[in-house]
Amino acid sequence: MERNPMKFDGSIAKSYDHHLGAFLFEPYATDLVGRIGVTGVSNILELACGTGIVTRHLIDRLFLTVELTATDINEEMLAIAQGKILAPNISWDAIDMSAIPYDDDLFDVVVCQFGLMFVPDKIKAVKEMHRVLKKGGKLLFNVWGNIADNPIWRIYSTVIKDFFPNAAQLTGPGPFSMSDEKKVLALLNEAGFTDHTVDAVQKTGVCETAAGAAEGFVLGTPLYHFIIKTDPLLLEKFQNTLEKAIISELGDLPARSPLHAWVFSAKK
Repeated sequence: MERNPMKFDGSIAKSYDHHLGAFLFEPYATDLVGRIGVTGVSNILELACGTGIVTRHLIDRLFLTVELTATDINEEMLAIAQGKILAPNISWDAIDMSAIPYDDDLFDVVVCQFGLMFVPDKIKAVKEMHRVLKKGGKLLFNVWGNIADNPIWRIYSTVIKDFFPNAAQLTGPGPFSMSDEKKVLALLNEAGFTDHTVDAVQKTGVCETAAGAAEGFVLGTPLYHFIIKTDPLLLEKFQNTLEKAIISELGDLPARSPLHAWVFSAKK
């Protein structure tokens, strides 16, 4: 397995799940799973399952006869998902989606929520998704749209640039590396998918408090280790600055942020 550039250890994974799960990812999980037709589906592969947000919705929706393989490159994230979800028709695996260790033409559906953006070799990963799908199988995944249409992410990015203007690993496109839907459609074509669609999906992310949102972005992302390594004294200052910026634009009790994502569907 290749080295993971977005390492989520146990403490980060827990904060991510607790603070950011319902805020950013739950609204899109219900949308993504709702696009899967259960008729004629016998097995599903989930990539980048994280802490199991989409996985839980899949298990709730699927018949017990449908086999679900839930995977993630981060073993710590996977462990949280395993601890929350118990079902006889699910199996778990720590894998790199750029080198999926399964046979060709195996799955009816491949689903991936907000994971493909972080893969260094995206075309290789999408080709792997195409390879493991059965003929006529469906690929479903979502990615973030333009950062300007996602205020919470824009605010977070602005504070990062203010504190660490020269940290390329923090100020790069990251979660927004696939925000151009036309380039993603071209990627699908290159990987061999000829039947594909894209939908713009707007949601509203709601966090009980701005403090909780700020804590999630600081303690629930790899930024935490960067700050600790750079200057631990900056941790509280960064979090307080981020909280104030969130309150200023998105309010408090709760904080609400418009969210925009692209949802792609493709058939093999």
